[in-house]
Amino acid sequence: MTALSAPVRRRFDWGQPFVYFIALIAVAVTIVPVLYVVIGGFRSTAQINADPSAFPDPWVFTNYTEILSSGVFWQEMGNSIFVAALSTAMVVIFAALAAFVFARRNFPGREAIFTLFTLGLLFPAAVAILPLFILVRDLGLLDNPLGIVLPEAAFGLPLTIIILRPFFRAIPIELEDAAAIDGCSQFGFFWRVLLPMSRPVLATVAVLAIVFSWNQFLLRRVLDTNPASI
Repeated sequence: MTALSAPVRRRFDWGQPFVYFIALIAVAVTIVPVLYVVIGGFRSTAQINADPSAFPDPWVFTNYTEILSSGVFWQEMGNSIFVAALSTAMVVIFAALAAFVFARRNFPGREAIFTLFTLGLLFPAAVAILPLFILVRDLGLLDNPLGIVLPEAAFGLPLTIIILRPFFRAIPIELEDAAAIDGCSQFGFFWRVLLPMSRPVLATVAVLAIVFSWNQFLLRRVLDTNPASI
């Protein structure tokens, strides 16, 4: 019988605790402001004015109970979710179609049109808010969910197209040729092959679109003159 070999002693990896330490710091930096806001919700206005960084004394629980039991709060929450969901769906669908054309098809002026989309990143909503208000008003979409969804989708398209185009171009052309041999049309390749392979990047741009839509306070404040209408 062979003798049992001595156990191999591994050197302690100092890099792993360091990585966890940095990760904990990042988590703390992210969570602490959220906890500060949540705890601050249990304070009265007088307490906040007296000492903005102090703990509630006494704890005012009615701040949350009154809001959560208010029908207006849940209506506004539902409106925000509806607008964000519809805007995100439009951004992902139309950006995927546009990115597919820019990535997989050659036609005159393709790069010029793509550059025009990228220039949309230079114009935030605050710059175009006045002409946008006039346009929405002339279209009769003030106090209408579409009057908010359409501008949000338009402002979200450039970044989404820029993210999707390189991913679509990286998919081998042999897959498209094989799909064409099997009788798949261009849209069939886009729907049955390209989109299923692009689920990770589609999920990424969907999250970005939701966050962008949710943070668009200026558009909703200007284009929704009657909050109760939607």
